[in-house]
Amino acid sequence: MKIAYIPSAVKKPFSVIDQAIVSALKKMEHQLFWLKPGSLTKDWKRRPFDPRLVLAMLGERLGPEETAWIQDLPVPKAIWYTDDPYAIDSSLQTAGAFDLIFTNESQAVPLYKQKTRAQVFHLPLAAPLQLYYPEKTVPSGYRSDLALVGSAFQNRLQGVRKLSPFLFRYKTRLVGPGWYRLQHLPNISVRRGWVEADEVRRYYNGAKIVLNIHRSYDDPYLQKNTHQVKADTPNNRVFEIAACRAFQLVDERKDLGRLFQPGKEIITYRTLEELKEKIAFYLPRPHLCQKIAHRAFERTRKEHQYENRLRQILKLVR
Repeated sequence: MKIAYIPSAVKKPFSVIDQAIVSALKKMEHQLFWLKPGSLTKDWKRRPFDPRLVLAMLGERLGPEETAWIQDLPVPKAIWYTDDPYAIDSSLQTAGAFDLIFTNESQAVPLYKQKTRAQVFHLPLAAPLQLYYPEKTVPSGYRSDLALVGSAFQNRLQGVRKLSPFLFRYKTRLVGPGWYRLQHLPNISVRRGWVEADEVRRYYNGAKIVLNIHRSYDDPYLQKNTHQVKADTPNNRVFEIAACRAFQLVDERKDLGRLFQPGKEIITYRTLEELKEKIAFYLPRPHLCQKIAHRAFERTRKEHQYENRLRQILKLVR
C-alpha cells in the first residue's frame, strides 16, 4: 500500500515508536513518504505518488490549520494516539480530522466515540524487536537485583520511597528523569536523565527483576486528562521488557490478561506489600523467573510486535 506517514515529531519518547512504525511498514513492503508537521502542504506537493492512506502518530505537533487541511484530504485518514489517557485533551483537539482513530488505552474509546464521528479502535503499544532483545552479557554497570526504568512520576516516587527500607537489602537501580531525589538512599544507584533505548535494553538484560510501575492516570505532570479517563491498558514497557526476555513484576491492569497469561507469562501485583512479597519470593528463584520471562518473550515475538499492530490498522482501513 502507498502510505503518507505523519510522525509524532516528539523526540522523547515517541521517536522510538516512529522509528518502529516506519521500520515495520518497510519490512511489510509498503511504500512510504513522510509528511512532517509544520510542512505538511509543502511535503504533499512533493509527494512521489498518490497515497491510499494517511497515517498519523500522536498528533501533538499538528496545529489547527494543518488539522483542517488533513480533514479535507480525499483519502482515508487514520491516527494512532499513543499517550492516552495522560494527554487525551491534546488528542481530542486533532481527532476530528480523522476517519479512523486508534488509541493505546481501552478506557479512551468511549470518549472518542462521543466526541468524533470516526471509527474508534483500541490498539495497545508493542515492542520494536530491533531495539529490545536478549543479551547474554552486559557490563557490570548495568547489572542489578532490581531495576526500574522510567520517569519518576509522583506515584512511582512515592512508591519507591515507601519501599526504600525493604530495598536496602537489594542492589537497586533507578533509571530516568527525576530519580535524583532518591540518590541519597543506601544501596540505590541512580542514572539521571533521559536514557536511549540501547542503554535501557542493557538495564533490562542486566536486572534479575525489572519493576514496571505504571504511571497513574491522574498524574499531575501534564494536566491533560481533564476528563479523568482511567488507565486499564499496560504501557509499552511491558512489551519491551518481555522482548528482552527479562523477568518483570508489573502492577496489575485489567487489559493485561488479554495480552499475557497472568501467573504463567507475566507476574502482577496490586499493593506494595504484595510487591515486596513477590520480590522476596522470585529473587532467589532465577530458574522460575527465566521460564516465565521466556514465555512472555515468545508471546511478544508472536503477537506484540509493531508489525502485528500495523496489520490490524491496514486490515481495518481496507
